[in-house]
Amino acid sequence: MSRETTKNNRKRRFIRFFLSLLFVGITLCRELLCVTPKSSCEFEETRHWINPTFLSNPIIAE
Repeated sequence: MSRETTKNNRKRRFIRFFLSLLFVGITLCRELLCVTPKSSCEFEETRHWINPTFLSNPIIAE
């Protein structure tokens, strides 16, 4: 029983790690796309769900 639980926890941890890695990768790609000129942007259709104000000034002054 405990062996099965350990297996499930390991699987869950791996999935969580993979998803976070994927999210970080997508975020980095978005940042890189923002830096490149608009003409060379391959993902033009995704620009509607990228917040331009956040990308133009990612560090928000308090």
